[in-house]
Order: sequence, then structure tokens, then C-alpha cells
Amino acid sequence: MEELFSSSTFKSISDDYGKSVKVLNDAGQRVTDEQKLAAWRLLMNTKRTEHQHYTRLCEQWSKGQRDSREDELREIRQQRRSQIEDRLIELGWGPELRERLRQENGSDDFWNHKLIRQSKLLTDRLWDQITPTVFELLQPVRDRRLRVEQINVLKPRYEALKRCYDIYIFQQENLKKSGFPPFGDVIESHIGYDIIFNTPYEQLLSEDAFHEELKKLPDFIDDWNKRKTQELVEIVQKDIPEATVDTLGLVKTVFCCQSCNALLWYPAVFQHRCRTHLHTHASNLDIYHGFNPYDQLDTVPWNKHSTRILFSKTLSISLSLIMQTCGLDPDTALLEDLDSLDDVILECKNCYHNGRRTFMRWSRAYFGQSHVPTPVKPSEQLQQKLLDSEKSKGGHMIYTCDHCPDTPMGKQRRNYGDLCSHLLQEHGKERVTRKDWSHGPSFNLFEKAPSHIVLEWPEDDANDTPQI
Repeated sequence: MEELFSSSTFKSISDDYGKSVKVLNDAGQRVTDEQKLAAWRLLMNTKRTEHQHYTRLCEQWSKGQRDSREDELREIRQQRRSQIEDRLIELGWGPELRERLRQENGSDDFWNHKLIRQSKLLTDRLWDQITPTVFELLQPVRDRRLRVEQINVLKPRYEALKRCYDIYIFQQENLKKSGFPPFGDVIESHIGYDIIFNTPYEQLLSEDAFHEELKKLPDFIDDWNKRKTQELVEIVQKDIPEATVDTLGLVKTVFCCQSCNALLWYPAVFQHRCRTHLHTHASNLDIYHGFNPYDQLDTVPWNKHSTRILFSKTLSISLSLIMQTCGLDPDTALLEDLDSLDDVILECKNCYHNGRRTFMRWSRAYFGQSHVPTPVKPSEQLQQKLLDSEKSKGGHMIYTCDHCPDTPMGKQRRNYGDLCSHLLQEHGKERVTRKDWSHGPSFNLFEKAPSHIVLEWPEDDANDTPQI
């Protein structure tokens, strides 16, 4: 326990008590005199009160001195802060300082740094000492700001170039048959690069700025098509050595994306945009000065990873068998010939059970490895049953109207209810048929394939035509 008095003070009080209060009795012993004790207590209380008052005065004076000094130091620190702020603004770091303080949301981590929060006015020598640390604290903020400013300038320029490219492709009917490069390959070709990066950032670029650059597209696309078509031929030749360019056009030649498992056909395989490989094209980004046009434009060069697009011999054989079942010759059938199978209805005899029969389109039979499909001659009632069941995907935006003209940005995608309303209002179609719509180009065959349907449906032994 802390002592209330020093030993000398205690001895002084004890001696005073003995002299002032103690008296000798008849036996010669020193005993307390009550009157003297009361007087002594009164004297001690008075001294104690005076002492406490003096102590409070000392404490108030001391606190006043400390507060005055703290105010003085606070003012010096505030002046130092203003000096640092003025120097940063003068050197062009004002935006970074304001953004750093905004990010701190009042925490003052920057100003409380041990080299900054000092009670010394700033001199040139002190500024030189703290400058590296101050710039180090603000540099990440500047880097982020410059990246945002760069994106805000360069991304619209690439978007303008893409609009020009989309319009050009839309106007070239022949490219829809031969295929054309994705925009990622246009970026990689550096068409438009000089205009995009060498035009001052403060200058706005319109689509007209790329007029001369667009003249390079015909030769670029022709060369690209030759190279990529040969690349596809070589992919097929790994399984079919005698394959040629003509082999690519056969519908039985099925390609598969190893990343997303989408099934692809020539020439649409050139437009495959695999979501699993976006944001991974990071080679040679130094030439874009830290800007990644592939990420910002949501595109990559076609088949940049050479093992991504594969020829699937197994799926090609399976499709050939389905076509033979439906009456198509797989050795001559082209992709557009598959449209003739849209109204074909198949039945899996293996799935028959107690009068319950399984019906499906060719695409579902293709993906149902366990099905053994057989063509049937459907009644109108069965056809309608399948159409009604296929409306279960009606809530998804997977339909486009076949009666509307195409646009450079593609056709509007609709859900089934919106499609029916559109066909009635715009084209007078009261009854929707399979010839009135198509699936959006971004949906693969598996997503488009309607599910099979199981019905209790009698057989007509004479012609195998389902009857109600």
C-alpha cells in the first residue's frame, strides 16, 4: 500500500501529538488530555484544510500548464499538417490525399502516421526526410485513380471500334457462312491500336475515327479464316486423317469445348465464347500500358488455349446414328438440314412401362445415352402435348423471333410468354409453331434440348400412330 506520509512527516506529527496532547498522571505516566486532544484535532483539521486547498491550487495550476502546452503542441501539429497538405497539393498529389482521407472515413490513419503526426513545424530538411514515406502511402491511391481514368478513356474507344466491327460483319452476308473472328482477335491484331492509344486522353474519339483502320478488315478476316479453318481441319485429322475442309461443313462433324462441354459446329464454332476462359488472356499486356482490353470488353481471341476446342468422334458417331434413325444421310447432311428434324418425334421403346410411353425430340435423344429412339407418326394431339411441355422453359430469355430482321447487335431475346404476345401483335400469329422462333445464339444445344415427356398413351398397331 502506498504510504500517506513520509517517515519524517509522520515522526513530526507524532512528536507534536506527544507534546501537545500527552500529560503525566499521578503515577508518572503520559496519558491523553481530552481538552488538549480536542484543541490539537482542531488545529490539525485547520492545517489539513489549508493543505488541501493549496494542493488543489497546485493541481489546477499544473493542469493549466499541461493544457496550455497541449494546445500549443496541437496548434503546431495542425500547422505541420497544413504545411504537408500544401506541399502535396503543390506537387500534384491533392487528389490522392483527398481520396485517401475519404477511404479512411474519419480514422485519420494517414495523419496519425508517426512521421507525420509530430509537434515540429515542417522545414525543407524535415520534408525531405518524410517525403518517401508520404509518397509511399499515397502511391497505391494514385495507381488506382490512374487505372480508373485509363479505363474510362480506353474502354469507350474499344467499344466504339467494336461497334464498327459489328456493323461491318453484319453487312457481310458471306461471312455468316464462312465464319469470322471474334472481337478478341481484332484486338490482338492491333487494328485501331495506334488511334486508341496515341490520341490524347482528353480528346473524344467517335466511330468515324476508325474509318481508315476498317479498311484493313477484309485482308485480316480472309487471312484469319484460312488459318483457323486449317486449324480445325488439323484438329479433325487427329481422328479422321482423310478429313478436308468439306468435312467441317458436315453436321456429323461435332466439336466440343473442353472447358464448358458445349457442342459446336462449323462455322459457328468460331463464335464460341467460353465463359470459363474469360479474364485469363494475360499475354503481352504490357503493350496496353496496364489496360486489359480483353477483360474490359469481355472477349478473348478464338481458341487461344489450343486444347480447348476438340473434335468429338464419339459425339459425331452418336449424331450420325440419330440422323439415320430420322432419315437423314450423315455423309451428306449439312447443319441446316437439322432444321428438318425439328418436328420429328421419337419414342424410346426401352422406356415403355405399363402403358407409359416416353417421347422426345431428336436433340433429347442425342443427349440421352440410355435411350433407343424410334420414329413415330404423331397425331396433332401428341404434337401439342410436346409443345405444351416444352413451354416449361418459357420463363427463360432463350427465344428470338424468326420473322424479325436481324440487327448488328443481334435479335431481342424473349421468354415464351413475351414471344407469343410479340408474334400475335407484330406478326398476326395466333398459333405459335416451331418455325416462328429460334433459340438465342448464346445457348448451346444442351440448353436448347427440350426434356422428354412420359405419357399414358395407347398404340395403334396398324401404323404405330399414337391415338387419343
